[in-house]
Amino acid sequence: MPHSGDGTSWDEAVPEDNAEISEGAVEIRDLRKALRIRVEKEHIAPTTGSGGGEHKAGAAVAYWTTAAPTQKPDGASALDADDAGRLWVHSTNEYAKVRDTDSWNWLQVVAENIAANAVTYGHITTIATGGIGRVAFGVVTFTGTPANIAVDLGWQPSFIIIACTETDGSGANYYPRVKHSGMTTYVGRSADADAITSCASIAATGFTMGTGNIAASKSYGYMAASLWGS
Repeated sequence: MPHSGDGTSWDEAVPEDNAEISEGAVEIRDLRKALRIRVEKEHIAPTTGSGGGEHKAGAAVAYWTTAAPTQKPDGASALDADDAGRLWVHSTNEYAKVRDTDSWNWLQVVAENIAANAVTYGHITTIATGGIGRVAFGVVTFTGTPANIAVDLGWQPSFIIIACTETDGSGANYYPRVKHSGMTTYVGRSADADAITSCASIAATGFTMGTGNIAASKSYGYMAASLWGS
């Protein structure tokens, strides 16, 4: 039985070799409609002038498994160098990794200009099953006159550790400062010229690096952790 022409059916055994020639036009139109109906679920519909075919926003789906994927989306072919750039999200812990030519690596989140005169680099990952506990590592580089810098994590840290990533000129490293959610200032050695001496706040969505002794054009590494999974 020939297709109806509305594109909703899919029978690869039709038309039969002995089908009526008069059914050909309907079959051709039905095939075009069927392809459009299915393609436009996640792609821009075809148009004249070779238009359409681009992915719609949010159309691409990452791997969603607990084990690192080893096969291409066809479920049969092994991943290879051509799969560099594919994304995998751990279905339990919800961290993300990106594929290079031969392995899965942590997805690096780069957020530029989180505040005036600062650039931050880092990645955020859930480190415990069920989202109980989170940790973020990053580096904030001050490109101008230091000011209070808000670091938006999307969750509230239990504590943070911050240290200057450079030396004091003599080769000695700066000592880190520690602050938990109930403290008003950092705890740590106070003699370091470029150590951070204050913190404006730890908030529901991150923390603020206070001005203190922050030095212009220097980098400060941070680790923020949540123990309650908020």
